[in-house]
Amino acid sequence: MDDIRIAYSGNKAATKLEGALHGPMSGMLPADEKAKLIDWIHSGVSEAKYNEAVKPIIDSRCKACHDGSNPHLPNLTSYDGIKKVADVDTGVSIGTLVRVSHIHLFGTDFYLLHHGHDIQPRLLPETVGEMCRDGDAFRGDFLDIASWWLTKVSEPFAYVVIVGGALMGVSFAIQWGVSMFQIWFFKGRPNEAMEAK
Repeated sequence: MDDIRIAYSGNKAATKLEGALHGPMSGMLPADEKAKLIDWIHSGVSEAKYNEAVKPIIDSRCKACHDGSNPHLPNLTSYDGIKKVADVDTGVSIGTLVRVSHIHLFGTDFYLLHHGHDIQPRLLPETVGEMCRDGDAFRGDFLDIASWWLTKVSEPFAYVVIVGGALMGVSFAIQWGVSMFQIWFFKGRPNEAMEAK
């Protein structure tokens, strides 16, 4: 839950740089150099101290990946670039939320719609069939995506991210399982749409 909360609304007790140094980047530099970077963050991220103590570490340990060539990684080649990740962590940016929401709403939902309507009506109990065909997968996906935005504003919505993702996941698993069964094993009558033709 804390990971979801921090991802979307940020960690007010630490900066993104400090979080990375304690987390995924912790093995990328020795403990004494990591301590110097964290001390610089806690002492107010002054440019003079950056030039004296931080820049040599960044140049030797971080610049190979964080040189600005990858738009998904912070550019740490300048004081201004590193200062952006040394400020208080506010979570995922609005631009990233817009991009990822767009991909999920238009990509995932199109797939769920197409996949759900391929399910034979008589193959499942009515409630399960309705769940797959008539909206629970879409409601789950919408709930999941909406809760990303809401969590950025109010941290308790992190619980809704899990509920929405679980609802969509269960619906999708049923759709996939039934589709595979239909393809490989089901020898029953075609659905009403095929009968009408």
